[in-house]
Amino acid sequence: MRTTDVLVHGAGAVGLACGLALARQGLAVTMRSAARRVDASPDVRAYALNARSLGLLQQLKVWDALPVDAKTAVYEMKVHGDRDDGRLDFSAWQQGVGELAWIVDAAALESALATAARYAPHLTVIDEAADAPSAALQVVAEGRQSALRE
Repeated sequence: MRTTDVLVHGAGAVGLACGLALARQGLAVTMRSAARRVDASPDVRAYALNARSLGLLQQLKVWDALPVDAKTAVYEMKVHGDRDDGRLDFSAWQQGVGELAWIVDAAALESALATAARYAPHLTVIDEAADAPSAALQVVAEGRQSALRE
């Protein structure tokens, strides 16, 4: 039976970033990827990324591969509660950081991660229908509807 160090189930942003990071450590990583659904509606999802997530994407050499118009810095946040006293204001300046977060186009991020995965040594992507190798560690990154997670 075939073996791999890590078997990652799911090839969305989380699964791809995890697989790339582990492969960079020299581990043999196999990713099981479902065939992408093709539908007429555009992917309008976005991710809000904190500084640690940004740092990981920079280490993986993915951040700079994103189109400029796919990422927007957040410098201020205003959170309003149900009552007048339920208001919070944050600013990057007050926190002493360059930006509070980044809003990133999900499709662009997943595309950049998938491109990086194609060129990553130690990382193999297989179709989810293929026989999976055995692994000492398995990562389930299929989202909240994952039957495997259940």
